[in-house]
Amino acid sequence: MKSWIPLLLESRLDMAKKLIDARMENNEALTLLDNTQLGDKGTIVQKTLELVEKLGFESKSQCRDFFKKIEKLRNNTAHSQQKIYHDNNEFIALILQIERVIKNSI
Repeated sequence: MKSWIPLLLESRLDMAKKLIDARMENNEALTLLDNTQLGDKGTIVQKTLELVEKLGFESKSQCRDFFKKIEKLRNNTAHSQQKIYHDNNEFIALILQIERVIKNSI
């Protein structure tokens, strides 16, 4: 796979670089990619056709929608919303899709 760095906006890369610098001070740094946000990882996947296909998405827009949904789920979970997800069937479908994407990534 070609380098993912040109796929992100400079401001997003700067955020990741600041985070890795802070983690290096505490001997916690991994890689620059490890220090990107979930949305950034979604951008990288969405802009890399090989990853879109490998992860089982039919299109870039389907990939984008998936990452938006899991980001919303993550935000609702992290911020202790009253209801993490409003539609239980949609929630279950998302969890199953996450499982499929993880299996395809291996």
